Amino acid sequence: MAKAGYDGLMKGELFVVPGMMNKALVASRRILSEGAQASLNEAFYKKVPPEDQKRERGVFEEAVTSKR
Repeated sequence: MAKAGYDGLMKGELFVVPGMMNKALVASRRILSEGAQASLNEAFYKKVPPEDQKRERGVFEEAVTSKR
């Protein structure tokens, strides 16, 4: 995330949106109603019970840093 922001800064970009899902969310704001956007945001931020979680927080970050 920080690397994407830094690279965007060096290219003179005003906004940097890393990740395909994030780009899709940003693009969807142009076509979805406010109610649909609110429902989508609510779904992304709802609490997931521990027994339903598919991975632990930080798993991907640890994998990347261990490769360095």
